[in-house]
Amino acid sequence: MTPLLIQMRAYDGHLYTMVRFTEEVTWDQANAFSLELEPSQDDWHLATLTSQEETDALTRPIFYGGDFWIGLFQRADAAEPDGGWRWVTGEKLDYTNWDENEPNNFNGIENHAEFLSVSGKWNDEHP
Repeated sequence: MTPLLIQMRAYDGHLYTMVRFTEEVTWDQANAFSLELEPSQDDWHLATLTSQEETDALTRPIFYGGDFWIGLFQRADAAEPDGGWRWVTGEKLDYTNWDENEPNNFNGIENHAEFLSVSGKWNDEHP
């Protein structure tokens, strides 16, 4: 897993880092990479997009131009397709931004969320 491009953006007192890789990575790989960015700090994680304002600030224009994993996952024992979604940080899931007909648990294996750059919405995806 080789990082190709790293972009950073500050918003609301937080620093967000977008990492593009030379190859496709799974949600688990992206999550593990984010946790290893700065081992001395315990607040690195996949992005948690908790409002439309935060989503807008982070996805335009610098982070636009490709789908990316966000820090949202579904518990294995959750009711399908829309039960048990959680942020990696444990924050309450008050805001959602699912694309039309999502989450849908296509083929019964989608339990991680990605941000779709074309629609600006979320999709459940298989990692």
